[in-house]
Amino acid sequence: MLGDGGKWPATREDVDALPTRTVSVSETELCRGCADGTDDDEQGPQCYICLGEYEAGETLRTLPCGHAFHAPCVDKWLLEQRRACPTCRATVPAVKKATPCVAPSRPFVVGEAPRLALPAPPPRGFAAVPSEADPRVLLLPGVASH
Repeated sequence: MLGDGGKWPATREDVDALPTRTVSVSETELCRGCADGTDDDEQGPQCYICLGEYEAGETLRTLPCGHAFHAPCVDKWLLEQRRACPTCRATVPAVKKATPCVAPSRPFVVGEAPRLALPAPPPRGFAAVPSEADPRVLLLPGVASH
């Protein structure tokens, strides 16, 4: 399934969170047909950004969609172009930042109900207005108090 193409570049934190692996010698030999010596012209797996073949010892970065590229190639792509796979355009998700825990202002006492920091209730909208017939105060709804 194609993604939205990740319209904006990724952050360094997003890129560094993606897994990497090192290409082994056996992967490069098997892919080129060198293991049995039958076919030296067969091309091995390659990076679809630089089009270079993977060599033993190189670092690959794997995106969430499963496509892998040379780490420097895909890092540059993600950081400078867009946060999406260059092959299938699946979006590379942003790293979720953890919210720091805030310690309570006073320690919790066993047996005491915890105090919640709730916002003050809105004013009720009543005002004291004297009436002509009765000089006593009359409360009227909907009038803001001062």
